[in-house]
Amino acid sequence: MALDFPPTAGAPTDGTFTHTEDTSLGTVTYAWSGVYWYAVASTSIDDLSDVEITDAQPQDILVYNGAAWLNEPDLQGGAF
Repeated sequence: MALDFPPTAGAPTDGTFTHTEDTSLGTVTYAWSGVYWYAVASTSIDDLSDVEITDAQPQDILVYNGAAWLNEPDLQGGAF
């Protein structure tokens, strides 16, 4: 699956420059960080019925705790 992001030259880098795509995960909105695009919202997660998103922050990641998928802060400071 290829995503068709718009050009980013001169675009704001504060998360206000967004792009929405229909993906295999549902409709996903991405924000531009100035370096990479990151997902900020999804209207559907399709088959992942055990996902619980609460108060998501831009640097959160989706983790599996053995029983359910949850959003958690990226404490490792991972690069996308």
